[in-house]
Amino acid sequence: MNEILNILCEKKIENIKIIDMRKNQVLFDYFIIGISDSLNQSLACIDELDKLNTINHVESDEKGDWILIDCGSTIIHLFSDSKRKEIDLEYLWKDMPIHTFECK
Repeated sequence: MNEILNILCEKKIENIKIIDMRKNQVLFDYFIIGISDSLNQSLACIDELDKLNTINHVESDEKGDWILIDCGSTIIHLFSDSKRKEIDLEYLWKDMPIHTFECK
């Protein structure tokens, strides 16, 4: 997961949260949520993550305001700021441990 977080930081993804899903899910261990300023920024993340050979699947809404990247045990959600507020995954999973990740 550290490599994934480093890529997100390198690509300037903001407000990164990690939701630990290990006690609740069997298909994946973590959600990583972040804000992307543009579709190009999200696509740059996908390009770099693809180099790790961990991407199983990518989905997006029509505008690219929400991109889901399935990296096996880690699911990454890249949102526009407005879409993140609308979906509010942190609230949906508020009973799970949620950690803020600060880029160095």
